[in-house]
Amino acid sequence: MSLYKNNEISESALYLLGIFADEKENPIDEGKKLLVEVQRSIDDGFYKGFFEYSFNVEEYYPKGEIFCDVQQSGCIDKLFNADIDIDRLLNRHETLMERSTVFLDFDEFQILEPRIISYESFEYLLKAERIKVLEAILKFKRGDIDLAVTALVEQFRKLRYVLALHDDITKQYFLPKLSEILDVLSVILSENDRKILEITNLNSSEKSFFTLLSQEFKASKDLILELNGYNLFQYYYHDEILERTYPDWLQNMLYKPNMTINSIALFYIRVINMSQMSPSEFIGTLEQKFEFKNSRLFNPFANMLNNYLPQDSIFLERLVARTQNFDVKISLFNQLHGLSARKLTNKINNPYYGSVFFKREDSKVCIQGPKLYEIENLNLICLKI
Repeated sequence: MSLYKNNEISESALYLLGIFADEKENPIDEGKKLLVEVQRSIDDGFYKGFFEYSFNVEEYYPKGEIFCDVQQSGCIDKLFNADIDIDRLLNRHETLMERSTVFLDFDEFQILEPRIISYESFEYLLKAERIKVLEAILKFKRGDIDLAVTALVEQFRKLRYVLALHDDITKQYFLPKLSEILDVLSVILSENDRKILEITNLNSSEKSFFTLLSQEFKASKDLILELNGYNLFQYYYHDEILERTYPDWLQNMLYKPNMTINSIALFYIRVINMSQMSPSEFIGTLEQKFEFKNSRLFNPFANMLNNYLPQDSIFLERLVARTQNFDVKISLFNQLHGLSARKLTNKINNPYYGSVFFKREDSKVCIQGPKLYEIENLNLICLKI
């Protein structure tokens, strides 16, 4: 199998793959070297099916409490309370900051085949976004409120541009960082009772997961076709008739791959459509549980796939829901800090459910999101104030 398709390779993906290159080396050149190594391991039969660096990447990560996980309680407060020598921080991580700027200037991104995705490279690169947030907070603490707000709005704009280029699983890496910028902006505006121009909601490209869903459908399709080459009686009846054999014509009567593929396709079309819906349309569709329907009379063996595919459906629907939740968070931000924002009473418009009571606790405003998790707090959409 060749990694190279029509000799077109995403330079931004190569740059990301080689992001840990030595200071004087070009990350794209390093990415090409690593890609050749992956190709060699595939040819030799040693590829594990996923990519991992041969060294401890965490040694490159900026460290300290100021690089806390924004989803952890109290992280935003730590950023505002930290005593930082910003010039020293920028000098220490000069290479990271420069490479972040280069990566954000690319106008394309496509995951390298065979699905070479490195969470560590994204994690490292996005540390630069935290440093930019800290720079803005320092401006705010020095009294340069307009400069702080302008810097954060511009940072938000650039990350949204990159978000639109990614319609794959990689989109999920940018959403928490965009959410963090909204929280920091909200704190600054709340403390100064200022308003800014409303932030536009996500567009179709920023919401899209088309590439991911297309590839997931292809993987499901390949599995369905591959199963036709096995004795499905063993799977359907478990251990009861392992020693018995049946003619191919009988299995062909009980398992129709094309009919099964058509049934599966309906699910992926549903999720693609859900990613483009308004929040109210999305929540209505999500609450209608999807069922993989196959004829018990003409395609009974296909029903055993129902034991596996629902797990994929939960993962993909949650992935789309995270993007929808962020879009709702933008609406929440605008209601609090947009130029047309009104003083809060005890109700707020929740794009999912309409006008609702909201929770205000721990310096946050929270509204209810889709019920995706058993722990209720995980279903809340919150904005720091």
